[in-house]
Amino acid sequence: MHLPKINKQARLLLCTGIAGRLHKKIFLTFFISLVAPLVIPSNAFGQINTPCDTISHDYWSGRSPQILLDTVIARFNTGSPEFGCYDELYRELHFSEELDRYNYYQLIIKALLYQGNSSKTEEVFQEFRSFAFAAEDKSCEAGYWYSTGNYYWMVVAEQLDSAIYAYQKAAALYIENGDKHKLYLVYCNLSSVYLDQKKYDAAYQYLLMAEKLMNEREGLVRELERAILRNNIGVTHLRRKQYEKADSIFRKVEESMLHSEEGAYPIALSLLNRMYIAVTLEEWEKAAAIQQKLGPYLSEFEYFFPFYAKIAFDLHLGAGDYEKARAMINRFEAYILKKDIEKPADYFAMQIDYHLAFKQAKEALKDIQQAASLADLDRKTLIYLSRSRLNAYLLQGDEASALRESKNLQEQSEALQEEQQQRHQEEMAAIYELESYKAARDRAESIAKLAEERTKLLERNYLYLGAALLFAMAGLVVLGFLFKSNKQRVLEEQIRVQTAKKHSQQLEKQLKVQRQNAFQSGIGAAQLKTNIMDAVGRYAPKAKMLERKLSILLHEYAEQSNFVELFLLSYPDFFKALTKIAPDLTQSQLRYAILIALGASMVEISETLGVSEHAVKMARYRLKGKLGLDKEESIEQYLRELLLQE
Repeated sequence: MHLPKINKQARLLLCTGIAGRLHKKIFLTFFISLVAPLVIPSNAFGQINTPCDTISHDYWSGRSPQILLDTVIARFNTGSPEFGCYDELYRELHFSEELDRYNYYQLIIKALLYQGNSSKTEEVFQEFRSFAFAAEDKSCEAGYWYSTGNYYWMVVAEQLDSAIYAYQKAAALYIENGDKHKLYLVYCNLSSVYLDQKKYDAAYQYLLMAEKLMNEREGLVRELERAILRNNIGVTHLRRKQYEKADSIFRKVEESMLHSEEGAYPIALSLLNRMYIAVTLEEWEKAAAIQQKLGPYLSEFEYFFPFYAKIAFDLHLGAGDYEKARAMINRFEAYILKKDIEKPADYFAMQIDYHLAFKQAKEALKDIQQAASLADLDRKTLIYLSRSRLNAYLLQGDEASALRESKNLQEQSEALQEEQQQRHQEEMAAIYELESYKAARDRAESIAKLAEERTKLLERNYLYLGAALLFAMAGLVVLGFLFKSNKQRVLEEQIRVQTAKKHSQQLEKQLKVQRQNAFQSGIGAAQLKTNIMDAVGRYAPKAKMLERKLSILLHEYAEQSNFVELFLLSYPDFFKALTKIAPDLTQSQLRYAILIALGASMVEISETLGVSEHAVKMARYRLKGKLGLDKEESIEQYLRELLLQE
């Protein structure tokens, strides 16, 4: 199918616009600029026969990786046979660094999607998965899940549930990494997937989460993207038939962008949606006024015309202006011929409604037959065609055919009702999962905030303790002059030794409690997220079983305590000393360090964190490297001393 050319502003649409009906392919150029990195095998583009002798290895080894990467992409985009030479050279020079390799995958996948090359998709994802899961930087794994979601949404449209699962995986990792911009994009894409599934409540929830991120961080997105996101919030209200709310949002978007250099696109979207609402509510004068305002934008955004044509036709037909209605059909037909595209269902709907308005039953049935032959018609369109066919038979006086069509219409309506009920159940499950996810996220943020406040309080206490220590030292000096006898000195020393013993015993008891908390905590919130997502993938078709499984997981999680947070609250000095020595410790490595310091064995650590003993050995090896310990030095003794130091 030939697609109309889109301009710069159209590429910036984050979610499905124009009342949720614009086809995703219209925004392909924009979307590929957001697709997370993938990897293309070096042999994915065929055998390169052109000699590479003209390319200087020494010259490129002295240049920055980005310059060479730009050359690789340029050769690929132009189809130059030198692409393979530069591609191989980049792999040879720069694949040892994760960041350079990541950048390579990112730009190659953009080029691949732009050309519509999906023949090597499975190979691409296999290699990318291997790289992403082995990378030390978790943003690579997040990028893998993000690109997987994009693939299922943009390429394999029948697997939208897989897209949702992948996006949720990516969201969890972006939250852990604190990457709010990528998290914002994931939320927008999730809302678009739910719009495609006609699950408008779920789409609305994710749009609200994206808006919250947008409002929390100034400069996260551009003014144009803000307007488009709010336009799509209006779309969710429109699709739930909350016309007054939707119209209010579209009107505010229009007003806010009137004086913006980037305002033309969101204004055109808002006007088109408002015109649709007015026509739906049969407010003909209001719709005509909006049509006048929308007119100048149609020349700039020509790809809006198919959707505008149907709305404008309904306006003219509803207002009784049949001449303009006929003219709109003719304009639509001329547009189809010009673009050399297949006649869509909306075109036939216009023809059918026009013929029925003039009681031309024979012509209407002919158009109904052509429309019914189109592929991928949804249930509502089938019901519309059945109802139109019934009206045409009644106009002809064909009672037998009308009776048969009436039964067919009833069956279609019942099937639609069942689909809507099933969709509603799935949507409620999705919203329940989202609320559980939000609760877990809010709890984590609350704990982090509490820890931050406690840290500030402890820092203030250090000042008071320092002052108290100075006074105490001054007092000791005075006491030293007052009590010069050897007997008193011995007594003071005995008291100090006894105090130290009690302190040591108390410290050992505290360490035992911390160790017990660590072992009881289990795998923690990160594993809970994984369990929830795995449960969704396994029980998604069985809503009740999924609800029961999620309830069990949440109950188990509620009974656990986060031993890391509790430990750090009790021993902030250990965390400060550790991060001073190794500031780039990951959250996972911090868990290992705490358990090792508490004297946990290899088996105990394995059972507590839910990993293999081999994984524990590898983690200890990496942790020793970050702490700068030699092979002969004991990491257990080192961390134990660090924990017990005053």
